[in-house]
Formats: sequence, structure tokens, C-alpha cells
Amino acid sequence: MKTRLFRATIPALLFLAASPVAAQSPGLLGDQSLLESIRTFYEYTGFANAHWGNFLMIGVGLFFIWLAIRFGYEPLLLVPIGLGIL
Repeated sequence: MKTRLFRATIPALLFLAASPVAAQSPGLLGDQSLLESIRTFYEYTGFANAHWGNFLMIGVGLFFIWLAIRFGYEPLLLVPIGLGIL
């Protein structure tokens, strides 16, 4: 059963990987400067709506990862928690 599923999955994945993907039109972002592109990226992501609590949680996550790496305090526990917070 598993080998049949495996044999059917591999050609399907290869077909999907080899199929062409529509590219973005070059005129959409080709006329923008670097500063305008950064501003557009900022507006389309969650950074535009971030508050102090978001940055506090990013700091806590980085602190957990730092504790796990620097001092070895339960690294198998703190690294996944820190990454989950990020």
C-alpha cells in the first residue's frame, strides 16, 4: 500500500515541479525605486501595524533563544519556544 502511494506521488510531484509558473509582469515593479519598493514592502506586511507588544514578544523570543545557546539552559525546550514566539 505504501509503495503504491509512493510510486503515485513521485510522478505527481515531478509534474508539478516541472510545470511553468506565471511570472509577475515586469512593468509592475520595474518603475519603482528601491526606496519605494521598501515602502511598499513595509505597507503590505505586518510591520506597518506593529505595536510595542509585538516588539516585546520578539525580544522575549530572542532572549529565550539566547539563553538556550549561550548558557545551555534547556536548549531542547527553549529553542522551539523561542522560535514559536518569533
